Amino acid sequence: MDNSKHSDEAEKLLAELSARKGEGEGEGEGEGEGEGEGEGEGEGEGEGEPKSTVSVFYLQPEEVNTLSHQAKRGDGEAGFRLFLYYKLSNYDEEKSSQWLKIAANNGHATAQYRLYVELQEQGETKEANEWLQKIKLAASNNDSSAIWFLVNCYKNQGNKKEALQWAYKLKASKQPLDADRLIEELTKEQK
Repeated sequence: MDNSKHSDEAEKLLAELSARKGEGEGEGEGEGEGEGEGEGEGEGEGEGEPKSTVSVFYLQPEEVNTLSHQAKRGDGEAGFRLFLYYKLSNYDEEKSSQWLKIAANNGHATAQYRLYVELQEQGETKEANEWLQKIKLAASNNDSSAIWFLVNCYKNQGNKKEALQWAYKLKASKQPLDADRLIEELTKEQK
């Protein structure tokens, strides 16, 4: 097992989740980071000290059981928590992929975006584009998370004009997340 690979994946995913929350302003929808979970576990992980990724995303067996029942009944957040557990704590790619798909199918915006990104990276363009269409549908229904993901998706593809249009929609939404920063960044890049 390559722990540096898992550490890099954890950092990337944590950065995505943190950015979505409006740069630490407590905005967003709390995407299952495991707050309060695993506290006090592991050496040197006292209050105020950084926790390892494993302890942050660790779940007790009874929590895994409860979350799996909830996810199978349509709870996207539960499915996403299981994805994080298997991806970043238990290092089981097969199960993490299974729960990511369940969470995405249950309408979890972050899961849909992660699945889109993973499919793109695997060269599964057709299936990735199907997920992009679902994200666009959620965004057109004013889902702030979906709008945020579209802004970043278009920005990463180099389509600044489309990214900026969605960034203005994000700013007008109920949870503007970090729209001002994105708009400023995109308008600077267009000059």
